Amino acid sequence: MQCFFTSRRLRDCRRGRVRTYVIATLVVAACVGAGVWYFLGNRRGDNLSDPLTTKVIQASFEQSVIEQGEVESSDKVEIKSSVKSRNTSGMQLLWVIPEGTIVKEGDVLVKLDSSGLEQERDSQKIACNTSLAIKVQAENTYQAAVIARTEYLEGTYLQEKQTIQSEIFIAEETLRRAEQYAKFSERLATKGYVTPLQLEADRFAVDKAKNELDLAQRKLFVLENYTREKTLRTLEADIASAKAKWDAEEESYKLELKKLDEVELQVEHCTIQAPQDGQVVYANVTSSRGEREFLVEPGSMVREGQTILQMPDSKNMQVRAKINESRITNVKVGQPVTIRIDALGDLKLAGRVTRVSTFAEPSSWFASSVKQYATEIAILNPPPTIRTGLTAEVNIHVEQVPEALQVPVQSVIEHAGKTYCLLQDGLKWEPQEIKIASTNDKFIRIASGLQLGQTVAANPRQHLDRFSFIKNGILEPNPITAFPAQQAANSSGGPAGPPGAPASGGPAEKPPETGPRRGGGAPQEMFSRLDSDGNGKLSAAEWGAIPAAFRDRLGTADANGDGDIDQGELAAAFGRLRASAGGPPAGGGAPNSPRGAGE
Repeated sequence: MQCFFTSRRLRDCRRGRVRTYVIATLVVAACVGAGVWYFLGNRRGDNLSDPLTTKVIQASFEQSVIEQGEVESSDKVEIKSSVKSRNTSGMQLLWVIPEGTIVKEGDVLVKLDSSGLEQERDSQKIACNTSLAIKVQAENTYQAAVIARTEYLEGTYLQEKQTIQSEIFIAEETLRRAEQYAKFSERLATKGYVTPLQLEADRFAVDKAKNELDLAQRKLFVLENYTREKTLRTLEADIASAKAKWDAEEESYKLELKKLDEVELQVEHCTIQAPQDGQVVYANVTSSRGEREFLVEPGSMVREGQTILQMPDSKNMQVRAKINESRITNVKVGQPVTIRIDALGDLKLAGRVTRVSTFAEPSSWFASSVKQYATEIAILNPPPTIRTGLTAEVNIHVEQVPEALQVPVQSVIEHAGKTYCLLQDGLKWEPQEIKIASTNDKFIRIASGLQLGQTVAANPRQHLDRFSFIKNGILEPNPITAFPAQQAANSSGGPAGPPGAPASGGPAEKPPETGPRRGGGAPQEMFSRLDSDGNGKLSAAEWGAIPAAFRDRLGTADANGDGDIDQGELAAAFGRLRASAGGPPAGGGAPNSPRGAGE
């Protein structure tokens, strides 16, 4: 009996110890969990309530314009086609020397199809011979007309005159004899030896002789005063007509010869020779959409005056870059440039801006509203390995300030046409309006509003609730990383206003409805608003509804180059934009609530 109670007591003790151990374990676990919860909760609360900080510093500030360009020669000889198109699409290229060949002066570079010109040359030779025969005939006619005039004056006219004068002489002699015979008959008639009838006949002979003399004299008068003048005029008209005909045929013959010379010259131009020693480079033409408009190869059609080859001077090289309209006002002739060429690795070359185009370059239909201006940068002391066509990155040093007051670009936000920083004042955080002088990709140079050493929030976008004038976490549509208005004002010599504000400091225009919001749904909402026809793609007209400045910030959204932009391509463009601005990546979302980014 005693053993039974002893065993039962041992079992109860064991159960008590197990129960106590379990309770103690649960208490310890609860304490550990509470501690972890408290620690993590406080840490999470700190992240939500305390912004990341950065200091206003004074250091060297550099504003630069970085663009891509292509290496070319600033002193190059262009080999162009001199063959006239003659109402055709051009001449076919039969043969061209391989690109990169080192040639000597006089070497054959290009051969164009001259078969049509050779046929035209043969036909023109026949036309020249025909025109020559007609010219010779006209010349002979003229010479004959000149001889006919001389023949009349020195021959026919004198013969007719002498004949008439002989007739006058005979008529005078006949009249003299008739008068003497009539007088003799009158004396005989008085004596009765001549009958009255015979006397009448002798008197009639006198009258007849007088008429013949008058007729001969009249013929001489008509010859000298009318016939001679009329005949001379006729002969001179024949001479003038023959001379005009001869001149016309001679000019026609000259024109035919000129045409023949031109055709023969065109045939010669079909074979193009090197004007100097050098290296040959093909002058291929690529459109703004990346399509080949002209490719130097056999079979291509070459227009009159079209550049086929180039012979660059490797000692005088330059980079031709296209600067966006938002930054072109900052680029000036004479500014120093750092050039990096992909093919040369990390080698950096010195350059200088030599020309900034006044007019915008022709743009494609897809980006017709984005203007770009051609800028030429001379390469100082180019290396021997450089060649035309290489891709180069130019860093144009626009502004260099040794001691500039500046803050990171992420610490500045824009709202209602003004720019602000979140400034720490003891234990409080207050919004501080600032004026921006200029900006680069990393820092913003402060014109006014901040002082050296002050503490500002490095992530004010995650603490928009501290800005009493910002409602629902909505900011301006254009990103903070680009300030076209500030850059334009800075280039003119004065401090710039905030992004989106006029240079005069007046009120900013209301942002367009198509601008994206600072929210996680920005790409989707923007795509829905822009896709007016609901086909799931943005056409060129729909894409053009976006403000030009913001469209330029998004860059080339059409990744596959099909001419349309789908929702994925737009989201990728937003992702690149946010990454460059230091914001959250695309797809992760930046909620509209001020604290959403930290949750």
